[in-house]
Amino acid sequence: MDQELQLTEDEKLAKDFMMKLILEGSTIECDTGEASEIKFERPSWYDDVKFKRGQKYFHDNKFGIMNSNLFGLLSVLAEPKGLNILISTGRSSTPATARKRYVSTVFHMLSWYENDLVPNSKSWKSLLMVRKMHLLASTQAKAKKIGMISQTEIAMTAFGFMAYALTRPHTLGIRYKNLREDRDAFVFFWAVICAMLGVKDEFNMCKHKLEVVEIICEISRRYIFLQILQLETPEFMQMARAFYEGQKEFLPILSFDAMMFLNRRTAGLPGYQYKVDMKMESLCKTIFTDNELNQIHSYFKAREGYEYIREFVLDNNIKLIDIRRNRNSNNNIETPTENVKSSSNVIEFESLTALHKLLGLDHPSELQVTVISPSIDWKQVCNNSQYKKLPLRDRIIVYLRCEAFEGNYKCLGHFINEQLTKFILNKMKKYNK
Repeated sequence: MDQELQLTEDEKLAKDFMMKLILEGSTIECDTGEASEIKFERPSWYDDVKFKRGQKYFHDNKFGIMNSNLFGLLSVLAEPKGLNILISTGRSSTPATARKRYVSTVFHMLSWYENDLVPNSKSWKSLLMVRKMHLLASTQAKAKKIGMISQTEIAMTAFGFMAYALTRPHTLGIRYKNLREDRDAFVFFWAVICAMLGVKDEFNMCKHKLEVVEIICEISRRYIFLQILQLETPEFMQMARAFYEGQKEFLPILSFDAMMFLNRRTAGLPGYQYKVDMKMESLCKTIFTDNELNQIHSYFKAREGYEYIREFVLDNNIKLIDIRRNRNSNNNIETPTENVKSSSNVIEFESLTALHKLLGLDHPSELQVTVISPSIDWKQVCNNSQYKKLPLRDRIIVYLRCEAFEGNYKCLGHFINEQLTKFILNKMKKYNK
């Protein structure tokens, strides 16, 4: 018998949206027809005052939100199906192409934050260009029989740009206390951007009120991103390394392993809670019933390439991967689930064939997945065990980065970080000329 869930009205709205986004949005293409036929206009609900207030929130928190974008886009990159489409474009697989794409993305985004959204403005032209690129990539992906870019995928791109800034600001040095109206305007800004990029209103997560959007982001984090961020597939690792190598001249005091650690720290993956306010660490409550999850899994059952969803993603349990070939030999190092072993279960390899294939593993003994029940106190699972496994150089880098995030709440630290951000953007501008 399926369980009864006690949900608030906001939680019900968020759940209904996610069900619609997953089951319906994934069947509808981002755009159809020719690029010249795209109907491009501001949404009827556009509010210029609120839009500009959202832009101001970015400029008041540029350092933290830019870092949020870095980690958010890296998180979105980990999704295997979307990654395959990106690989098919041939635009991000090498350091040179990844650098060009990321710098281009940064300046597209900055144009949205810095300009009025009116016909023929820089931001208007940028958004239209990006929308046409998505249509072209989707058309090419269909021709290669690797899928399409759906409404769901364009909508979830918003997660990469705003979700961590909205729901994990304490890990990024973003000012958020007593700023509800500013944060609401930030969400509205992204509602407009998503609409301009072709997201239909019914699939636009940022169209809801702030509290519902926060829950949607937390549902996405719990049910999707905490899982896929662990999927170190050969394709993702190649793309992530190309991404890092391409950007490292613009990312001072960073290494590849430190970048991956900080990304998972920002997402809140257990084992990565280094220099994090543990009072702020939480996991959204169980939102989906077993029947609803079975409905989602049944939908993806017939869709090739989504086997990992049935085995690993969209589950009321949290699953933590342990790839044994990479296990640190130091037996004194705490594992993320050390404090909750009595309440967790281990899934043996034989039931995870799709995951094994996706990760490119050679032997059953290389993979173990620990299941964390929703009944477990989330804070028991959270610790900094993965920080202890980093080499000394990477631990120092992570320490300095976390100090910068924390220091951003102080006037001097904020000033230094903003100047550093300005310096990095100036370097990017020189490259982009």
